[in-house]
Amino acid sequence: MKRINSVTILVINIFLLLVVLNFYKNSVENIEESQKYLLEIQNVYSNYSQSKESLYKSKQVEKVLRKIIKQLNMKNVTIVKTGKKLLLKGENISLKKQDRLFNKILNEKFIILKSSIEKGSIMMEIGL
Repeated sequence: MKRINSVTILVINIFLLLVVLNFYKNSVENIEESQKYLLEIQNVYSNYSQSKESLYKSKQVEKVLRKIIKQLNMKNVTIVKTGKKLLLKGENISLKKQDRLFNKILNEKFIILKSSIEKGSIMMEIGL
């Protein structure tokens, strides 16, 4: 039986050590990337939850719309609830009042699905 040279054993051990260190380095980098990705996901989730909380609930939307209409003293504007949206219709409205109503609605946190403004009339669909 031949004798194994000690230099060969040393070289093999050094090679194995380098391979193990390389795997270790790669795993540490993967962990760091995973942590960065997790932080990004947490930021997106927190932004989403904050924006979801800031939107009005369905009863609040209707209440705020009625308050706006009452503030502007508009008697020929109606609000109709259809499914998951509110339909706001107004006819025979002056352009100045149309502009005020539209600006007030846009300044609130509503989900506006459709809007149509014509001379003397306004129609909006607001999501719930």
